Amino acid sequence: MKNETSFLRLPGNVINNELYTVQNNLRDFFIRQRNGNDVNLKDLNKMIKDLQNIKKEVKEFNESDEVSVRYSYKA
Repeated sequence: MKNETSFLRLPGNVINNELYTVQNNLRDFFIRQRNGNDVNLKDLNKMIKDLQNIKKEVKEFNESDEVSVRYSYKA
């Protein structure tokens, strides 16, 4: 469980790859739904699975931890 002095991070490679792809897929899904298209459950299930995989990449750090370069992403 996350304590008061801890924080969670995703690695930069996940942000720039998997998360970026899910963001684009979700945007496209949203546009299709707003336009009245049918839901493609295969696409929706893929986005959910991708988000679950991204969630597995989250790492918890404490204030005193040295955050590795992999988790120190800045755009």
